[in-house]
This record gives sequence, C-alpha cells and structure tokens, in this order.
Amino acid sequence: MRTDTIFYQLFQLMPNLLSELLGKVGADYQFKSVEIKELSRRIDGVFLPKNNDTQQPIYFAEIQFQADERLYERLITETFLYLGQYRPEREWLCVALWLRQSIAVPIPRHYQALAEAGLLRLIYLEELDSNSLGTSVLSLVTVSEATVPERLQKVVTQLRTLTDERLQEQLIELVEKMLIYRFPDFSKEVLQAMFTDTDIKQTRFYREVFQEGRQEGRQEERQQLIARLQQRGFSVNEVAEMLALSREEVTQLWGNN
Repeated sequence: MRTDTIFYQLFQLMPNLLSELLGKVGADYQFKSVEIKELSRRIDGVFLPKNNDTQQPIYFAEIQFQADERLYERLITETFLYLGQYRPEREWLCVALWLRQSIAVPIPRHYQALAEAGLLRLIYLEELDSNSLGTSVLSLVTVSEATVPERLQKVVTQLRTLTDERLQEQLIELVEKMLIYRFPDFSKEVLQAMFTDTDIKQTRFYREVFQEGRQEGRQEERQQLIARLQQRGFSVNEVAEMLALSREEVTQLWGNN
C-alpha cells in the first residue's frame, strides 16, 4: 500500500491534524476528495472548515515521500481549479508535506510569490515533535526500525486516552499498515508490543469475535485475526495466551487457515 494513501486515511480519521501542524489549534475541519467536474479530475487532499467562520481557511495538501519536480505545479494547479469552480468565500492555503527536507524540491521561482505571501507552506515530517497522538502517528513513518518500539510505546500511551473505541481500533490498524509498509519483515516483538500494550482484548473487534460472538461461531473472523498473528511469527502458545483461548482452540483455527 502506498504511504500517501495511508496518510490520507489518517487525515480522514483525524481531519484536524493538518490545522494542528500549521499551529491552528482548535480549528474544526473535515477532510474530503473533491471532484472538478469539467475536467473529471479529483483532488484528494482538501480540508474544509466545518463551521461558517469565514476566518478559517481551506487547506489544500499534497504528501510526498520522494523528490518530485512537479509537486508544486500539481498542488497549485488543483487549488486554482477548485477556487475557480467553487468560488469559496474564504482564504486558502497550499501545504506540501515532505518526508524530509533532504528530498524536498525547491519552490520554483514562479511560485515564490505565493510562498512569500504565506499561501504556500512546507512541512517536513521528520522534524515533527510527537506531543500529540496525530503527530506521533505521523512520525512513525520517519523512524528507524531500532527506535520503533520506543516510539510505538508513546503512540500506545496516547491511544489509550481516546474514548472513541472505534477510532482507537481504526488507528491501531492504520499504525500496523504503516509499520508493515516501512518494515515488511519487522520482528514479531514489535507487533506483540502493539497488540499487548493496546489491550486488544478491550477492542470492539475482539469482544465481538472472541467474547460476544463465542456462541455464535464467528469462525471466519477468528481465523483472520489468528492468520495475521501467524504470519508475523507468533507461536500457537503465544496466540493462545494473547487471545485467552485454549491451545486446542487456536490449533483448530490455525489449521483451518
């Protein structure tokens, strides 16, 4: 899965994250893909204010993880196409999110005026602090494999503060996707830390599949979870202990994968 797609999923779950990165704490946004009808073109990274406060700008974002000479052209062209079609009565801002400064392409001379006017901002993900849950998740894409457990522990601690169980579960799954994309062969210890420390037994998925659904025979869902753990190198005994199942139950489900 492409990393930019993963981050667009993160923005879908946490649409106020971009305004936080820009220092606009408290702004309430929704993240959308917007179609430009005349050209049958879709803009993926548009952040629209939820309220009618015209002081809150529209954000147009592009995420890039390798050098791309056409990024600014693409971002700014799409922005002006949107402004021309929808004619919003708001200020606007283009935001280019680069993985790190070393791969960032300099802003072309013909777009320098936009940057000088504050209409084009650059953010380097490797330079973010991890004070909030959103920035902690974003920073996972820049860390080395050796530092993943430590950084993951901080994400886990912040995830525990969420009262929305569904959002917590979605973010856990998204973090797993990010780690698998970065480190296809990362050790089972990393995944084990994620599952045990985030109290998988408290998630809605676990309750439905292994507790509430125990008498309903939701075997397919159980097999899917066990298969994911099996693929990451867990033994039968480790899976049984993690999911509070007997070794025989795990063996039976394991053998049906």
